[in-house]
Amino acid sequence: MSISPGNREEPAVVVTKAYDLVLWLLPKAESFSRSYRFSVGERVVAHGIDLLLALVEARDGRNRVAKR
Repeated sequence: MSISPGNREEPAVVVTKAYDLVLWLLPKAESFSRSYRFSVGERVVAHGIDLLLALVEARDGRNRVAKR
C-alpha cells in the first residue's frame, strides 16, 4: 500500500492502530506466566513500543518534508 502525497490522514490511522496494539499488548504480556513474563513479555512490549516510535518518527519526518 502506498501513501499518496495528498492524503495526510493515512499515517495518523497507522499510528493510532499501532498505539491500540501496544495498549492491547500490555495486559496480555502481564498475563504471561512468570517464567515468560520477564523475558518474552518484556521483549514483545518493547518491540511494540519500538514500532510505535518508528511510525511516529516516520510520520513527523514526512510532515517536515511536505512543509518545505
